Amino acid sequence: VYTLVDAARKAAIETVRPGATIGEVHDAAVRTLVEGLIDLRVLSGDAAGLVESEAHKPYYPHQTSHWLGLDVHDPGDYARNGSSRVLEPGMVFSVEPGLYFRPGGVQDEAEAFAGIGVRIEDDVVVTRDGCEVPTRQLATAAADVEALVRDRSAGA
Repeated sequence: VYTLVDAARKAAIETVRPGATIGEVHDAAVRTLVEGLIDLRVLSGDAAGLVESEAHKPYYPHQTSHWLGLDVHDPGDYARNGSSRVLEPGMVFSVEPGLYFRPGGVQDEAEAFAGIGVRIEDDVVVTRDGCEVPTRQLATAAADVEALVRDRSAGA
C-alpha cells in the first residue's frame, strides 16, 4: 500500500508544469491508485471505468492537493468558470495522495488491508519549465522510511 501511494505521489508530481491543471495533478494520482488497487485485487474491472465511476472514493476520499501560502491550507479557487485551475509559475501547493482502509468500513476485497492508512505529502512550486519540490530531501521511499524508524528505535 505504501509503495502504491508513493507511486501516485510521483505520478502527480510529474504532471506539474505551467499550463497543466490542478485537476490533471489529481487525475494522475487517481489513475495510479486505481491501477494499483486493481493489482491488489481491491477493485476489479477496467481502470478507466473505475476512475470514471469514482470506485476509489471509499479508499481515497479527498483531493490530491491544496494551495500553500500564508496558511497551511491557503484559500484559493481550484476551478475557474467551471474548469480546473491552470497552473502558473509561482503557484505553491501540496501533492498528498493517500489510501485508507478503515476497519469495519472496507469491502471484503480489502479486508486484508483493514486498519491501514497511508498518505505521503510533498510540496511543489510551479516553475517556468516544470516544478521544484522543496521537500524532496525528506525520506519518502519505503526503504528510507523503514531505516529512519529502525535508527530511531535503536536510539541513533
